[in-house]
Amino acid sequence: MFLNSLSEAEEFFELSFKTIKSKLGKSLDTAASERAMRAARVTTAAAEVLGSFDAARKYMHTKNFALGGSTPAELLKTGEGERLVLNELQAQSEGGPI
Repeated sequence: MFLNSLSEAEEFFELSFKTIKSKLGKSLDTAASERAMRAARVTTAAAEVLGSFDAARKYMHTKNFALGGSTPAELLKTGEGERLVLNELQAQSEGGPI
């Protein structure tokens, strides 16, 4: 995925280090599972549009004017945010601004 550190994972999933550690190797709850799936879908789409997972990771952490100045990662906490990011990536793949 696009997370570079445990502190980013804590923030993204809104879980403490202790909770994350206790869940390693186990099933996630519904909310965390949905966030993980949104992150996987968007990171994969970004890699396809931008040409690599490294470019996708950078994109996920870069403020984006087309997304109201938010980073794509910030928006993935909701399904609506995921749709916004995927729509923006679609526009880029069709020649829109990055």
